[in-house]
Amino acid sequence: MRINLGLILWTIVLACSTANSQQNDLSLLLSDLKSPEAEKRSVAYTKIAADEDALKRSEVKAALFDLLDRENQTLHRAKPDTDNYAESYGEYVSYLADTAAKIANWHDQRQVCILAHSPYEPDSEFASDLVTKGGTEVIPCLLKMSQGGFGDRYQSIPVLTHCDALGSNESSAIHQQVQDVIISGLRDPNVIIRQGTVEAIGKYGKQDMIPALHKIAESDPASIPRGDGQLYFPVRESAIKAIHSIQERTNAPKP
Repeated sequence: MRINLGLILWTIVLACSTANSQQNDLSLLLSDLKSPEAEKRSVAYTKIAADEDALKRSEVKAALFDLLDRENQTLHRAKPDTDNYAESYGEYVSYLADTAAKIANWHDQRQVCILAHSPYEPDSEFASDLVTKGGTEVIPCLLKMSQGGFGDRYQSIPVLTHCDALGSNESSAIHQQVQDVIISGLRDPNVIIRQGTVEAIGKYGKQDMIPALHKIAESDPASIPRGDGQLYFPVRESAIKAIHSIQERTNAPKP
């Protein structure tokens, strides 16, 4: 069988040209991730996220985590009352965080910390992955977040409650810090933080948290007027439910 050498050479040239074109396209997309324009960054991220081969490349992984780090900082600076884009922008950053979590090295504390600072709900699968995959790497980041603003406390304290329940291999000093943060969450001046902490304890907490929950059930001040003129105490009600949940999960004796 005769072989058309010219055709073979043309095929090789075409393949090399295609590969070079793809590399150039990827290089442009990586450059766009650094654009000052949020829309341009978002478009570049979307194209990269759709390319499974690109996501395997080390330079792409590094670029996406650098991008997520910058977007997290921008999102934390956004003021929902004045920045109309904050909600849609947060949605884009959430998708970016999901992609980063799929390609993360969960033993790399920098990457784990960047993920911990991303937007997510404390009871989400993303938050659960921070605990089960991040392990002890994520705890120092969450402890630092627990001393921050509302958003950081809202996310970090319930996730730390989950960490505490798993009994990770952290030192006794770190364990005590986690315990202190959980108690501080029960006393937080913001009712949403207290509510979230109580619910997390109900889901993950152990019997030793029941006395603290009893105090919350008796004295938390947050109240909502009902139609019948009486007051409804949402955090107190959540504390009672949390006590029952712990008792059912741990077979703790009921008073």
